[in-house]
Amino acid sequence: LIEISPALRKKQFETLKCTGSLETFDSLSSPLLAAIKPNPFAAKNNNDDSNSSKNTTVDEDEKLSTEGNVSGITARGTKVYWHNSLDDVPSGPTCIIAHEFFDALPVHQFRRTERGWVEKLVAMNEENNSLEFVLSPGPTLSSSQLVKRRLRKAPSASSSSSDDKKETIVSLEVSPKSIIHWEKMMDRINDEEKNGGRGGAAIAIDYGDEGPLGDTLEAIKDHKFVENPLESPGECDLSAHVDFGALRGVVEERNEDNTSEVKCFGPTTQQKLLLELGIVQRLQKLAETCSEEQLEVLADGCQRLVGDDKVDEGEIPGMGLQYKALCMVSKNLQRPAGFSE
Repeated sequence: LIEISPALRKKQFETLKCTGSLETFDSLSSPLLAAIKPNPFAAKNNNDDSNSSKNTTVDEDEKLSTEGNVSGITARGTKVYWHNSLDDVPSGPTCIIAHEFFDALPVHQFRRTERGWVEKLVAMNEENNSLEFVLSPGPTLSSSQLVKRRLRKAPSASSSSSDDKKETIVSLEVSPKSIIHWEKMMDRINDEEKNGGRGGAAIAIDYGDEGPLGDTLEAIKDHKFVENPLESPGECDLSAHVDFGALRGVVEERNEDNTSEVKCFGPTTQQKLLLELGIVQRLQKLAETCSEEQLEVLADGCQRLVGDDKVDEGEIPGMGLQYKALCMVSKNLQRPAGFSE
């Protein structure tokens, strides 16, 4: 089980808590392997409920090949390993969870002009000594390569008005890093012999859309949106909506080239995913043993996860439609639950 996330360690222990209640899963699962994150035990903040873990020394034959990997053991005895890269994780059947990961990766932004597709760049305004966005004077290497590749798959080639729709796109956002990481996950679960027959599945859950997307870059500071993402460099969290169509497109391209047999499903809304997985039934089951106060908290949480973000005043805005999920599985696996046609 591999979780890829820019978040702190608390999220990984929430995953262990959920899967630990499933006896079959708990008995068959390998250690949770958290990739692409620093050593969480180096953090000084030990005030969260994930503090049931501790540093530990594993037996010599259990040590991982890459120098610097960090291990720990939870109170339940589950071994946990942290890695800086997915490439460092040992081979084996894999279930990958990438929750709110891709929105944190860098993006390139482009604008259609009379000079062709140009790139949005960052420059220093010497008059007021501040950063500002500018357009490149002409096409850049990135615009000449990335724009063409993304628009080739958008909209669907089956659409009779495909070319007309492409002409209406005046701004475009592309994340090459996202493609690279998604391809690495695809190679990981590909059933081909050269990949060790590892097999498995990967799911990405994030806010985004089918795409292509325009300018979605956002900056958040102190839980509030900042109007100018360049206003306080280094002090804001930057994120961009995930172009799920681009991620699915790379799987389709690899299948057409016969370099992968992975199957891709989605994107679907988080609302549809969780409802099909039984979130309502789960809430009803929990309600049997909850106090009224606990039930109110759970109900509000459920509404937050599956509800619409457009609500009346006083209602809790939901993430059900804004968040999407994309899944890919190795050729031997069926369509996963939550991704019905």
